[in-house]
Amino acid sequence: MCRNLFNVTSSTTRHVVSSFYGITAILTALENTFCLIVLWQPSLRSKSYRILASLALSDCFVGYIAFPLASWLIQNGSQMTKKTCFVEDFYSLISIWMAGVSSCSIAFIAYDRYLIITRYSHYHTILTNRRLMSILLAYWICILPLAWVSIENVHFYAWTNFGFILVVIACLFCCYFFIWKAVKQSRRRVATDNNINNRHRQQRDVKLARKVSLIIISYLIGLTPILIFIILVQIKHTSLGFLSTDFIMNFFLVAAYFGLSNSCVNPLIYVWSDAEFRKACKRLLKIRKAQPSQSVKMDNLDMTRSTRT
Repeated sequence: MCRNLFNVTSSTTRHVVSSFYGITAILTALENTFCLIVLWQPSLRSKSYRILASLALSDCFVGYIAFPLASWLIQNGSQMTKKTCFVEDFYSLISIWMAGVSSCSIAFIAYDRYLIITRYSHYHTILTNRRLMSILLAYWICILPLAWVSIENVHFYAWTNFGFILVVIACLFCCYFFIWKAVKQSRRRVATDNNINNRHRQQRDVKLARKVSLIIISYLIGLTPILIFIILVQIKHTSLGFLSTDFIMNFFLVAAYFGLSNSCVNPLIYVWSDAEFRKACKRLLKIRKAQPSQSVKMDNLDMTRSTRT
């Protein structure tokens, strides 16, 4: 179903906006690919890092497929042909699917932080490896048919995105509420008991709570323009003439860019801010640097042996 979402009439606007999309596509693809390479290291095979790997994988699809298709549609979307309609449908399918998977991963990360803080002693019994993989596979598989139906029905497309974003925001705020509640209780324990272990745990809980608050802020910044766009589209349908079509189209470009750019920001918030990930990254870079020097040493040993003989 061709909705002609990227109908940009001005050539200057097309070139400027498509360049922004293209640059962000390159950054998103490189950042998330490097994150997947580092997360594949044996030292980062825990449950929390598997969720981060799921997030990085979905963001890779955005960088390699969704962003380039959007940039192409901005340049050629004004031409209503079968090719542009097919590309637009494929873009909608990938963007909705990966945005849904990314949102579920973000909510899952917040829930994982909640379990670590509030159910630390029972964490591995509540979130087993089988449950973890089942949840990851479930939302990767279940969101695909929803995305497929969304590209066939405009109203389902709009309200599915609207409801899905609100559900994820509600889950994030619920996790944040219980996390800060647990942090306050740990502060009270530390105030009455000067145990060093409790103090270190309380500091760790505060850091995790701040990360969850950063998750909520970044998600709201990235996805709020899409919510506003859906509301504006409904206003456009109910009161004709109140909003121009050009304004709606231009605002969609901004909303789509912010929504997709969330995949470019995710590695900086969830992955690079983790101390263990940075250590694994340094170890990986040291191994890569050490390999050429070792080969040079082996060549020198071979040369010395040949001269002796």
